Formats: sequence, structure tokens, C-alpha cells
Amino acid sequence: DVSGFIGPEVFGSAEQLQRACLEDLCMGKLHGLTMGLDVCATMHMAVTLHELDTVTDALVRARPAFLMAVAGKADPMLSYITTSFRDHARLRLRHELRVSDAMAPFFERV
Repeated sequence: DVSGFIGPEVFGSAEQLQRACLEDLCMGKLHGLTMGLDVCATMHMAVTLHELDTVTDALVRARPAFLMAVAGKADPMLSYITTSFRDHARLRLRHELRVSDAMAPFFERV
């Protein structure tokens, strides 16, 4: 789900981004889909990095299957901001989550 990428055409605030992501996540779960999120906003939306972090923290509580990430939190080619790889570690610590049992050996090796 990449609600924020289409955001400027549909919505423009962090609250609307959060609601759209929650709605998409809920519908995916109701249909039995493995749903992940790209909590993102295009650079011409009125969403700050701090607001994006706040929205991401709130959405993690809804337990998406995965989150997208890019190095450095911004994709200049697509002109959008999203979560970074470092955010994932921060979110796991803050919300007492861990990587899946299947992925744990991989992360121990690297």
C-alpha cells in the first residue's frame, strides 16, 4: 500500500495519510491479504518528517506485515519521503517487536 504516494491528488495532511493507510490495511486484513505499508508522502504534500514519523509510529500499532524503506528516508527520483532502514530498528525497539523467525538468521549473518 502506498497511500501517501497518491496523496496530493486525494489528501494533504498527516491525519488524512494515517487514515488512508489504516483503511487500506484494515481492508487488506479483512480480505485475508498480507498487507504491508509504504508510509510515505510526496514532497509537495504538507507533511513534515516529524509528522511522518508520528504517523508511522501510530500505524505500527496496527501491525502491518512489513514496511517499505529507502536509504536516507527520501527518494529524490520519485520526490517522496518514507521510512528509512534506521527507522525500522527504532520502531522494533519502541514497540517491542522483532524480526520473524525466518529472517532472524539472515540478520545475524549480516
